[in-house]
Amino acid sequence: MHILSYLSKILSRTKRNIINLTLLSLPVVFCSGIFAPAYAASETIIPDPAEGRVNDLIQIDGSGFRANSQLYFYFSSDVLDIGDNVLVDLLNYEGVGVADVDKGGNLVTPHSFKIPEELDDGKGSEIVWNDTYYIYATYRNEEYVIAKTEFTVIQGEIETDPGSGTVGSDVIVSGEKMRPGKGITITFDDDEVDIISGDTTTDSGGVFSSAIKIPESPAGSHIITAIDESVNRPETDFTVIPGITLEPPSQVIGGTIVIEGRGFARRSDIEVMLNKNKIATTPISLHTNQGGSFTANVTVPYYAEYTGGESGSITVTARDESSNSASAAFNLAGVPGEINLTPPTNQNFPGHVGMYLTVNGLHFTPDSIVTVIYNAATDYTVTATADNNGSFSVRFDVPPSAGGEHTVSATDGAVSANAIFFMESRTPPVPVLLKPESMVVAPPTTQFDWQDVTDPSGVSYLLQVSLEKDFTTLAFEKTGLTDSGYSLQQGEELEPKGNVIPYYWRVKAIDGARNESEWTAPGMFYVAASSSFPMVGENSYLWIAIGVGAFFFFYRMQRRKNS
Repeated sequence: MHILSYLSKILSRTKRNIINLTLLSLPVVFCSGIFAPAYAASETIIPDPAEGRVNDLIQIDGSGFRANSQLYFYFSSDVLDIGDNVLVDLLNYEGVGVADVDKGGNLVTPHSFKIPEELDDGKGSEIVWNDTYYIYATYRNEEYVIAKTEFTVIQGEIETDPGSGTVGSDVIVSGEKMRPGKGITITFDDDEVDIISGDTTTDSGGVFSSAIKIPESPAGSHIITAIDESVNRPETDFTVIPGITLEPPSQVIGGTIVIEGRGFARRSDIEVMLNKNKIATTPISLHTNQGGSFTANVTVPYYAEYTGGESGSITVTARDESSNSASAAFNLAGVPGEINLTPPTNQNFPGHVGMYLTVNGLHFTPDSIVTVIYNAATDYTVTATADNNGSFSVRFDVPPSAGGEHTVSATDGAVSANAIFFMESRTPPVPVLLKPESMVVAPPTTQFDWQDVTDPSGVSYLLQVSLEKDFTTLAFEKTGLTDSGYSLQQGEELEPKGNVIPYYWRVKAIDGARNESEWTAPGMFYVAASSSFPMVGENSYLWIAIGVGAFFFFYRMQRRKNS
């Protein structure tokens, strides 16, 4: 009774006027709380291809069906199981045709249909977008699913401009037919890359245009994919081509160039050539990494091997084992000018002021006038004429200059070169004070004298006189004295202070390299207005004797008077 009631409900939903009662003789199974026909697991349908765009033509093939039957196909976003009733459980679907089955249970021919734009044959309606859809098969005039398969709808199209390029180059990724107003992510071989400019969402028409930078990757084809928030993911091919960069772009013979290569075959040996001539690199054994990149240094050899003796553009080429290659050019500046100094100097064996220094030059412009400058700060220059081979030689006396390094430069306007001269930094000896002697009384035009000091760079002296022992203020100062003594001149007289207030004096030596000795210990003397003033110093004993005699003379006179 219950079975008859259930069948009555089923028959009322089929909308058929004539029911074949032989259905009651079919085997039944309990499924989802109702009875439905049982089907063998051998019924299979296969789509070709397994994904596509709206309006693309696909084919369905199948096997394991009833001999000489017909199948009906449904395209839907709803998820059903084998044995489910399509008329009851499918809400949004599109019927996509009928196919014949031969006596072996196989489709007579693959069934073809276009992916629909809209699902509107069911109870509801929906637009077909990128997503996972299902193809269901039933026997014609029956409602139960006997076979199913998945199908992925791809929505949207993208392209790149350009379609190939080097690692690090900027590429425009443009898309259309995407979902409107959706955020987008761009991947390169499934790795997300930054959008450096342009759109990050689709517009109201599902269009976008974004710029990316090609990441490190080996040569060949790669996949660029644009993924929107609805998981729509159209993709396109992009070809990475090898490229090299040179730094610096201009170099002289013997100079070093850094070569960076990108987009070569991964884990491949690399050889480098200058104008088709193989050249050694550092490191000697050069390989790309997993991403097809490498870095190497090369030293520019003598250019005659490559350019016939003339400077100009040199082509550098890098090639891997798969014959991927890339080239770049740098400007060869020619053989650099060169100068050397005779005698050579260094920190341990410096030169000195006044010595002869010879400058020899090579590779300058033939027959040109060469200007040689000793330390630009000194403004000391000499000139020479280069011969027809670009060589010259000139000699000069080293001028006064500070101890340490000094640059000697030579230039003819087109070619320049530098060398270093080391000036001695040893301080001269401290002078010894001689006159005036300590404690003497001197006239206002005092004469000063000290011992000579010798130095390879020559010396001058600095004399200072002060009423203060710490020389805070000066009564007299004289610089640049070349003699080891000085007499005060008219107008330079010291003010007499008697034998109560002394003057102090000191001297230091300064050589031609501006090295200064320490100050001498201060000397002390007095200044009197005339020579009748009692003096001390070298005549001190005489004056003491006179004083003692005078004392006794007056003492006796006083006693005689008192007696």
